[in-house]
Amino acid sequence: MERCLYLKKTIVIFYILMVSAGIGFADEFAVDFTQGPESVPPGSILLSGGLAFGNATGRSGGWSASSGLFGFSFAADYALANYGLTVGGETGVYYAGGWVDAGIIPFMGRLGYHPNFGVDNLDVYGLFKLGFSIFLHEQTHFGLGIGFGVGGRYFFTDNIGAFVELGLDIYSFNGSGISGTGRKFFTAGLTYKL
Repeated sequence: MERCLYLKKTIVIFYILMVSAGIGFADEFAVDFTQGPESVPPGSILLSGGLAFGNATGRSGGWSASSGLFGFSFAADYALANYGLTVGGETGVYYAGGWVDAGIIPFMGRLGYHPNFGVDNLDVYGLFKLGFSIFLHEQTHFGLGIGFGVGGRYFFTDNIGAFVELGLDIYSFNGSGISGTGRKFFTAGLTYKL
């Protein structure tokens, strides 16, 4: 009984110390969720281009194939005045080789959220994407596109920075007895800020 009481007191003290440390850490490194980072002021236009990687699958009749997906991604985002939001668009040209042997051209709208972590030249953000894609495999097919992800960029100068985006963009189609899905997982490249 005495041991149980001692254990409960120890857990309560440990919990109080952890909460106190967390509050102190939050005060030291406060995140402002109501405005974007200083490196992306309202009215900024961010032009980004980079290499993209993922995978693709295709199905037709009795065959099914999978292949790596690689290509180039281009995005333009506009920083809104409030809450660290950006709106923009994204496109690219991706190729899935091997047995899939298909090209994918997405046209996606982007909504980004950029909280202010108070670190100079750093922009960390979350993304939601929605649009459509063109799938080129013997014939031209159209399908939906949707994506979610996180990204970060660091500005080396006032206008030029490097970025990395991780997430899942899905481009799919189904038509003429053929179906396929492309998935983009990783993009890295450069950003130019206007």
